[in-house]
Amino acid sequence: MVGSPGNEVECEQLVWLDQGGATTCRRVRWTSHVWRRGTVPIWWGQEIKNTVGEAEIYIRDNPYEGVMQYYNRLYDRYLDNNGNPRNRPPVCGPIHLEAKHGTKPETGGTAIIARFTKEFVFTMINLLRCAPGKPEVLLSEHFQESLRHVRRENSKIDVRMLNFDWHANVKSLGEEKAVEGLWEKVRPSLEQSNLTGGQFHNLEKTHSDHMRLAKEGIEKCQRGILRYNCADSLDRTNLAGFFCSVQI
Repeated sequence: MVGSPGNEVECEQLVWLDQGGATTCRRVRWTSHVWRRGTVPIWWGQEIKNTVGEAEIYIRDNPYEGVMQYYNRLYDRYLDNNGNPRNRPPVCGPIHLEAKHGTKPETGGTAIIARFTKEFVFTMINLLRCAPGKPEVLLSEHFQESLRHVRRENSKIDVRMLNFDWHANVKSLGEEKAVEGLWEKVRPSLEQSNLTGGQFHNLEKTHSDHMRLAKEGIEKCQRGILRYNCADSLDRTNLAGFFCSVQI
């Protein structure tokens, strides 16, 4: 299928906390964080020519064929035709809090309502090798060029890249410092994208009622998607997704 990477996975981390209350009306707070992982979404391949050493990477002619279909599909999954975030999966736009007359009984403060805006950022975390002479350098360069291609073709898609050569950082800094470096690199984008979260009351309702109550109780919303990218979507994407999820 044109526009489909060799490996593509959507992940979601759900955390909830039962805050107690009456048996039939227990308050539950929850958060959701959605991210993606996969291989570089352009036309490329690997060829093993020697039994020793790394496989040779080759880039196909017209490597960006299907790239727009891929990013348009991402856009359509998380945003509607007007650029407003969808509620399925539970990812929303940034919340701007507006003052509203009245007070909140539990705090005595000013009540607020959520207003959703269109800002939504797709951040590609490039974990490929970037050192000169490494086979993945060519793939990394084309990956970055593919994003420039997307911006030229569709300016409404806000797609950005963060480069972090995992293997080079582990070699020079050691695993512990490499993990710290990865977190410092990714943290601003994660903080900007935020989490979806809120609360609902467990009223011994049906599953559909719980879903409705959870949506009605959304207090903050995710406003961006991070995608962890490497050549085979195995070790490096596993590590990056795991360590960042632990911090969240």
